Amino acid sequence: KNITNYWWIACGQHFDGEADSGSIWRPTLSAKGNKWQPYENIKNFALGDIVFYYSKSYIRAIGIVKSTYEEILRPERYDINYDESTLGYSCDVKFIKFKPTHRVKVKNYYSVLKPCLPKKLSPIWKNGYSTRNYSSKLEINFVERLFQISPVYKEVIDCLIDDVPFYDPHPAIKDINDIVKNRDITSTEKTQLIKARLGQGKFKMNVSKIEGKCRITGISNIKFLIASH
Repeated sequence: KNITNYWWIACGQHFDGEADSGSIWRPTLSAKGNKWQPYENIKNFALGDIVFYYSKSYIRAIGIVKSTYEEILRPERYDINYDESTLGYSCDVKFIKFKPTHRVKVKNYYSVLKPCLPKKLSPIWKNGYSTRNYSSKLEINFVERLFQISPVYKEVIDCLIDDVPFYDPHPAIKDINDIVKNRDITSTEKTQLIKARLGQGKFKMNVSKIEGKCRITGISNIKFLIASH
């Protein structure tokens, strides 16, 4: 049985380009002309591994590795003034980007994550931030802490592994607010309605893992599908 590894990568200015293109690239040599382990780690990415993408203080995406690395010249989307090697390690990663409501500001949870951090090549510094272009292998206890902080991350990973769309449960927030403001129903009824509405999102995501489209119309866009129908 293959063992899934978890990885951490960090980059600010290239996040959107990498997450949208489904490809990450890191130079083979640092600006000083040396091999650097955080760059070399890309060579250890294996098919099916999970990647947490940190950018500008937040975990902004999670991806699944779709190819082993290859050495290629620096893609055009990277800054021409890049001060490191023009040859680099490239790897295909399918990402799911998070809306602001799902992004975890890592610094706010540093005290919770600190006991799970390695002494060497830690993905997070003592100030709660992560460095540019960093990549590090994560221990399972660190990943489990992330799941505790944001249970949505586990759902996202399940969707990536099953290769199905991730249904964002947050559209239910407006419905829940409407229920809370409704003066015509009792508190008990409000609680029951809220639980039912939250459950619909989870049910829809589970159905999407089995049915990729509507059997009648053939529509596959998750926004237009209702699981109960």
